[in-house]
Amino acid sequence: MGLDKSHILGARKLLATRLDEIDSQLKTLQALSQEREILLQTIWGYDELLKKFEGLPLTGYPDTPPHPGSPLWQGARWVLRRERQPMRAPEIARRLQELGWKFAGKAPSESLRTILHRKPEIFERLAGGKFRLKGDE
Repeated sequence: MGLDKSHILGARKLLATRLDEIDSQLKTLQALSQEREILLQTIWGYDELLKKFEGLPLTGYPDTPPHPGSPLWQGARWVLRRERQPMRAPEIARRLQELGWKFAGKAPSESLRTILHRKPEIFERLAGGKFRLKGDE
């Protein structure tokens, strides 16, 4: 049994349809991942409020960074919160590498810069190529 053009086109169509299904599911998973992160941060905030009401010392933002397997933007957010000042992408990338994050590309700072630009609800770009967390003054 040989392959002909109609078999190839049919197989390609099936694969393309499956790819579209997967892409749709990934969009849902990305939205769930963002919601999860928001929920985690909100729970952490409520825990801090409860400590305040109970007269316990506040711990502030977690001292331990996210696991290096976490998305890079989570690590960048941790670094910026920890430093409490705007930073350039190469500085953030270097800190993340020191913490164990791996970058797939040849230019880690460029990869990170792209990621930060894609999260405008979290990161704000300032003059001089620096980034800060949205809402930090």
